[in-house]
This record gives sequence, structure tokens and C-alpha cells, in this order.
Amino acid sequence: MSQITTKTINPYGKDLVVVETEFCGRKLTLEVNRVGFRTTASVLARYGDTVVLGTAMMGKPIKVWTISRLASTTKKVLCCR
Repeated sequence: MSQITTKTINPYGKDLVVVETEFCGRKLTLEVNRVGFRTTASVLARYGDTVVLGTAMMGKPIKVWTISRLASTTKKVLCCR
């Protein structure tokens, strides 16, 4: 059975969410926003002796190039040489 705990511990006021459960005989813990305070979101995952940190950032939208647009641009560059 999993246990979910919520509290605030970081300087930016983001809520810390902790989920703990038993998975294949080992304790699995997911801690959202414990570290990486300047990121948009972070997850610290612990499974047995293994610890993994995942972070995500949001920024300004980027210009997306489609394959057809990239191909037409490449053709123009190659023709000009």
C-alpha cells in the first residue's frame, strides 16, 4: 500500500510530495520538488540502493522545423554552392 505525504520545505514555496510503496520486495520512494528548486519540476526516485534525479525546465517556445521544411532548406543551400 502506498503512502502519500505533502509538505513545503523549499525556498520557492513548492509543495514537496512524497510517495512511498513496496515494489518487488524493495521500497520505492518518489519525492517531487525535494531538490532542483530552480527547475520547473524535479523528481528524486529511490529504489533500494539506487537513486535517480529527473528534472524538467520550461522556457520560451522554440521554432519547430518540419522534415519537409528542413529538406527544402537543405536543397536551397546545396544548389547555391
